Formats: sequence, structure tokens, C-alpha cells
Amino acid sequence: MYLENRQPEKALKWYLEAVEEKLNYATALGGCSLAYLMLGDNENSKKYYQYAIINNIEDLEGFKDYYKEISEGLPLKKGSDSVV
Repeated sequence: MYLENRQPEKALKWYLEAVEEKLNYATALGGCSLAYLMLGDNENSKKYYQYAIINNIEDLEGFKDYYKEISEGLPLKKGSDSVV
């Protein structure tokens, strides 16, 4: 909900708490990845992206598509040619 409303700070707080408590773990990892991406923190975004995949996030293709959609809508950091 927070991600869809472009509120990555609030989303990240919620997802990090879920990761810590291991609630919907893979989904929470994916949410962290997307929130970090929206915040322009590509390093953490990539890390959590990989964690989400390793932990078998549900709807992997949907997650990848959404990640790509968000990444294409954001300017890349200087010196970077990709966020993934």
C-alpha cells in the first residue's frame, strides 16, 4: 500500500519490521528491495532483491516486472548503467 502510494520511507519501516520478525519473509524482503529502489539506495535494493529471490518470493515474475517498472521510472545514480 505504501509503495503504491509512493511512500517508500513508511513502506521500508514496515517491511524491515516484518523481516526482523520473519513475517511473510520473502515478500517483506521484496518490499525492502522496492522501497530502497524508490529511495535511490541501489546497493541495498540489489541486496534485498537477491534475498527475495533466494527465499522464493511468491509471484517471482510479477516481482521482477514491478521492480523493472519502478527502476525504469527513476533516474539512475551517477556512474550507474543499471539498478539490477
